[in-house]
Amino acid sequence: MMDAKQLSYFLAIAEEKSFSKAAKRCFISQQALSKTVINLENELNCSLFVRESTGVELTEQGRKLRKHAIAYLSYHKKIMDEMMEKEENQERIFTLGYATGMLQQFPNDFLSKFVMKYPNIQFKVVSYPDDSYNRSLRNYELDVSFCSMIPNPQTVKILYHFTHKAFLLVSKNHPLAKKEKISMEDLRNLDFITMNNDTELNENVDEVFKQFKFKNQICISPSEYDLCYQMLLTGKYASLYATHYKDPQHQLVKKEVEDLDIDYHFYLITQEDTKVTPIMQDLIESVKREMEKVL
Repeated sequence: MMDAKQLSYFLAIAEEKSFSKAAKRCFISQQALSKTVINLENELNCSLFVRESTGVELTEQGRKLRKHAIAYLSYHKKIMDEMMEKEENQERIFTLGYATGMLQQFPNDFLSKFVMKYPNIQFKVVSYPDDSYNRSLRNYELDVSFCSMIPNPQTVKILYHFTHKAFLLVSKNHPLAKKEKISMEDLRNLDFITMNNDTELNENVDEVFKQFKFKNQICISPSEYDLCYQMLLTGKYASLYATHYKDPQHQLVKKEVEDLDIDYHFYLITQEDTKVTPIMQDLIESVKREMEKVL
């Protein structure tokens, strides 16, 4: 018989337009996911998906089910929140999603320390390479998510929002390290390290680079901060940064660029209709303490 888990799997396929991607997202085998769809189609006596050149698409009946499934899962979650509220020392599952690289701005033990505070809670942590964390949140697969942009703000509740002006990050032996005032003109001939993830910050950085014809010599993933750090230590490279950065050797210098007008945004979000639980509130305070160390 149709249940919430089957419907969440169905929505994942509809969002990803791929059985293999949806299976990976739902942490089940593709064979099990296909069987779920077959059971749904048999119960509803209709086809839900059709294979197209662009991927798996919903049939007309599938589109009808998607509308009802989203509403059902929203109502189902409300029921679960009200009927299954538990004390902090009772076992439950807490799922955190984040855009790839977002955890780099926290201490290495940030998440492990937080998890250890709740020994009876089962934590699930999922990294997303793009904005698919928003789809997972919308489909009630996540409790909370870390992100730097919100494509559909009307569908989420913002638990915490941090913003900070971008700055120049160089090593102590870089020519600009001891310069008191720095402008965009001072950056024109620098060799830069940039990040290749799809965020509003990086889109703004790209625009600045085009406008001033800056040289982007190294482009890396946000998860490769160690490489960025080692290259900065050479004194040859610079980076435009805006978050907490790790500097175990205490060799980096944060420099304000007077006419650089780029802001970084960090969001901790949940579903619009989700009740803020004690563990969420604790996470908000923990994130807030770390993020505000940048100031």
